[in-house]
Amino acid sequence: ENGYGVYEFKINEGSGVEDVNNSVIKVSVNNKTLNMNQAVAAVDVYTAAGQLVVKAKNTSSVNILSNGVFLVKATTYEGKTEIHKVIVK
Repeated sequence: ENGYGVYEFKINEGSGVEDVNNSVIKVSVNNKTLNMNQAVAAVDVYTAAGQLVVKAKNTSSVNILSNGVFLVKATTYEGKTEIHKVIVK
């Protein structure tokens, strides 16, 4: 606090904030198949409402049964987790 009831926040380098453009995993959609640019240790696919529709391990692609907006949570073998939003038409 600086004496006026106003708080100052400082972000130091290495604060845990990551650049979102440094994606390790790229997800592409081909019909109803989601393809990752590399094999991943685990992938979970959720509907926009949060319902888990696909769970897979040690794969680079998964099949989706319906159209819609999905959140793809992929974890690399190094332990890095990324979440991507995809649209399946």
